[in-house]
Amino acid sequence: MLKLLASRFADFTPALVNEQQNSVFDANLNALAASEDSDKLLAADAQVSADSNFWLDADNYMARYRPYKVQNGMLLIPVAGVLLHNYPWATPWATGYTYLYEAFKRGAADMDVKKIGFLIHSGGGEVAGCFEAVEKMIKLKEECKKPVRAFAHEYAYSAAYAVATVADTIVVSRTGGVGSIGVVTSHVDYSKMLEDIGMKITFITFGKHKVDGNPYEALSPEAKDRIQSRINELGEVFVATVAKNRRKMDAKAVRDTEALTYTASEAIKIGLADEVGPLDEAMAAFAADPISTEEEDEQMSNATATARSPRSQTPSSCLAPGASAPLASSPPMSIIRRCSKTSA
Repeated sequence: MLKLLASRFADFTPALVNEQQNSVFDANLNALAASEDSDKLLAADAQVSADSNFWLDADNYMARYRPYKVQNGMLLIPVAGVLLHNYPWATPWATGYTYLYEAFKRGAADMDVKKIGFLIHSGGGEVAGCFEAVEKMIKLKEECKKPVRAFAHEYAYSAAYAVATVADTIVVSRTGGVGSIGVVTSHVDYSKMLEDIGMKITFITFGKHKVDGNPYEALSPEAKDRIQSRINELGEVFVATVAKNRRKMDAKAVRDTEALTYTASEAIKIGLADEVGPLDEAMAAFAADPISTEEEDEQMSNATATARSPRSQTPSSCLAPGASAPLASSPPMSIIRRCSKTSA
């Protein structure tokens, strides 16, 4: 199982991780591979895109790995460990982009959810799936008009910081950190070791670039340049994502961080975070913040305008699992618009 996980980050696969936390990264992958449910969590048939049956029944043993907890109108979504593509679970060691999007989507449509929070403690993860999930959650946030806050407790680095930018406000614990806005990959060269033991590998290929970057030969300058170009392109996607979502920093300011990590106070100064404080106080403050009256008025207006159509019902795709559609009243138009886009 560990080899299966490690393969996600092998052979020039770009990653959004904080390289200063390699030991933590490895420990999380080891813990996931050694967990009692690793076979189920890493099963091939589980690593698929979510569908209408994503949320499991409460009596299903695996439902605990797809948490959805709403307290006092606030949904808190965990973002922990290594962030993985096509991984529909949330554990202390790894969280899937699929899970994050599905939890956010459910919270956006759930009328009992007034606010959404991300509880983040992650050094990053895969490039694959990250920016798409962030973009989709941003779109949902704009449609549902619900306040979103990210709590970096303790840290939100690289891919985890990309997720944090979905929030309107980023709060960092006093001993926490954010940043590492960069992309990394690596090449291993075994050629000298093989030469020392008297072994030589000869490739026979069609296409002169077929084996560029293989570990048995030194990396050619041309191959390195091509790999660097791809990494640069992904890095610019990351920069653009942060600049667009944060608004406090333009692309140059984000790029100039050069993938550094920042303490809470440093992050406030340059615009990567908004507030510093203990998690419990930050969450209590978020819960106490009043909901925008503008949004409440919009929802009330929409509900009043559509109440004249008694046959109208909330689209089933926008109901929380287990909920039934009201028969005597209609949903706000913002919900209808959201559902029509989702089902298109």
